[in-house]
Amino acid sequence: MMTMECMSPTTCPRPADRPGDGASHRPRRRPVPRRRLRPRRAGAPRAGSLPPSDAEPSIPDSALGALSQQGYTIGEVMGRSTAPSAPRRGLDAQGRHVVIRVVDLPHGRAGAIVLRRLADLRVLRHPGLVTVREVVSLPEHRAGVIMDLVDGAGLDVVLGARGRLNVSSLATLLDVLGSALAYLHEHGATHGDVSSGNVLVTADGHPVLVDLLGSVMETGTQEYAAPERLAGAPPSAAGDVYALARLLTECSGQGGTASRRLAGILTDALAEEPADRPTARDLAARAPQLGQASPIELPDGARMAAGSLRAAARTPTRTVGSRLTPKARPSRRPRMRSEPRNNHGSAGRTGRGPAAIRWGRRGGSGRSRTRAWGLTAVALVAICLAAWGPAKALVSHRPAWALGAVAGPPASARPLTSSRAGAIPSGSPSPLVAGSSVATASTQAPGGSGGVDVASVVVGLSAARDRALMAGDAVALAATTVPGSPAARADTQVLTELSDSGEGVKELHTSVSQVAEVRLPDDAAEQWAGARAVQVTLSQSASTRSGPAGTRTVPALAPRQVVLIVVPEPWRVADIRAVK
Repeated sequence: MMTMECMSPTTCPRPADRPGDGASHRPRRRPVPRRRLRPRRAGAPRAGSLPPSDAEPSIPDSALGALSQQGYTIGEVMGRSTAPSAPRRGLDAQGRHVVIRVVDLPHGRAGAIVLRRLADLRVLRHPGLVTVREVVSLPEHRAGVIMDLVDGAGLDVVLGARGRLNVSSLATLLDVLGSALAYLHEHGATHGDVSSGNVLVTADGHPVLVDLLGSVMETGTQEYAAPERLAGAPPSAAGDVYALARLLTECSGQGGTASRRLAGILTDALAEEPADRPTARDLAARAPQLGQASPIELPDGARMAAGSLRAAARTPTRTVGSRLTPKARPSRRPRMRSEPRNNHGSAGRTGRGPAAIRWGRRGGSGRSRTRAWGLTAVALVAICLAAWGPAKALVSHRPAWALGAVAGPPASARPLTSSRAGAIPSGSPSPLVAGSSVATASTQAPGGSGGVDVASVVVGLSAARDRALMAGDAVALAATTVPGSPAARADTQVLTELSDSGEGVKELHTSVSQVAEVRLPDDAAEQWAGARAVQVTLSQSASTRSGPAGTRTVPALAPRQVVLIVVPEPWRVADIRAVK
């Protein structure tokens, strides 16, 4: 993979001074203006400590601090975007390379809905889609989206270097991206921004669709947008099909065999009416009509460099926004990529109040864990130290999967390379996680023990538990724990206390991150056959309690590490133990 960065004005070489007519002597040296030094604020980083890409656009300090507490190191901006939400390279707590995006959320209930939809992306696993590892709730109405880093070149760069793709590469593109979109649509999601800039081609020629936030954040690239999207309609499966057809048309170029074959295949996919377009699955099934699929060949370094410059010159800057209800956003105009969002959220209130609904048993306490990360100037730059503090008990309720009192010393953690759980927002069940936890846990993980993605298991169970607590559904809550287990008894006590108090829970948001499988304690292995131990970091955003006395706000909980003992067939939680 080859990446290019345009020279900033401060690094561009100046042309040599031209001598006057007939002059043969050396040109006079220009006086160098001296910059007036300003006193540096205490605690502020030195000018040379961060590369220019880390200084502009900037990430709010509150977001940086929250991501640091989750164990992330933030690096340089990727691509040509200048927006604060631009993707950045980074490292997670296990030292793996990831892509981090900090996005603004709407205020109120709309923000909770967007956060839930973002978190739903974590359960998606397809070879043609980038993996969303985690969604972290950040202060001031923001969220951090953590994705896998895909090593490859942008399809727009490949097109800039080659001009067009041959029929074999087009067949691969249609097959992989069509099936990826079909997978998205069949799981109740859409992409919303299918474009050449959102497709990466790996070193082995496999296309991967990235930036899955288009439909959630309601943005898109105008050049590929369907007619209804340009008219203000929200993202849809039919809109994704139209965008894919436009992308394939662009990749085929003007004239030639590929263009003629595509003309007959994509006619209905480019129909004006969404109802007249085929499904993504049907469109992907037409790939053999183009020819034998083969890997997309990447250009050599020189051609890739030229293609990068051409892609930068033609990158559209205008985005397409959805038409929402008039009460939400009246007379909204399409937002420019270079324009930052104007959301200035306020930090949540803190203080004493009703206890958060935590995972675990009464009387638990955590142990501080501090991790420091540093990177060289050539790679990523360390932003700050990631530290976890012990969980603080607020008041009475300490439900099932909180920090437990009984702790077995876990062995060294084995990171789950296939996926990573993230924050699980509250609210009504979404299409992606409304199914049973068993279905969620059936996701296959390459190289995982038993072929099961334990991270997805924990994600599904956590989502189901949050929904059950908010609905006050004892049956659904019991389905997340092993009958008669310590976790089941604790959850039953929580629901009983909530029922006795007459209060209901809303906007419950439990964040599960830094998932790593550890050695199963001997006593747990004897008690539960087939059990597995998973070390996770838990945190919880502020939630609300509504009852006869009114509505109260439950303060957020600081991140803390626990070990979950999960048992298969179906996957349920049996016990929660503190990390020693």
